[in-house]
Amino acid sequence: MKLGLMLAAAATAVGLMGSTVSAEAAQGKKKILIVSHTTGFRHSSIPTAEKIIKQIGDTSGIFEVDYCRNGDDVKKMLTPEYLNANHFDGVFFANTTGNLGIPDTKAFAQWIKDGHAYFGAHS
Repeated sequence: MKLGLMLAAAATAVGLMGSTVSAEAAQGKKKILIVSHTTGFRHSSIPTAEKIIKQIGDTSGIFEVDYCRNGDDVKKMLTPEYLNANHFDGVFFANTTGNLGIPDTKAFAQWIKDGHAYFGAHS
């Protein structure tokens, strides 16, 4: 339920942006990586979170998404080299649990400090 409220608030914020949405869409969509890999408890709400985040991007025209869903994806995708090469503007951690195995957490944190977005939601 908390995830639904958070995503509803995000959708409302996108809706309130009005002309900003049009300006963003005209400049090109942002690209967000949704991370839903878990090494602990796996929430049943993960597919819903992935679906709603994608719907918000599709409806608003502001962003598109790709997915990081398992340990192999994490090793490959959560590196600054991969994120930069694939032009990701941010990552969204959706209901992740446990140690995800990010290859170099310091480099990943620096990627965020360099101006890329980080979002997180948990059930």
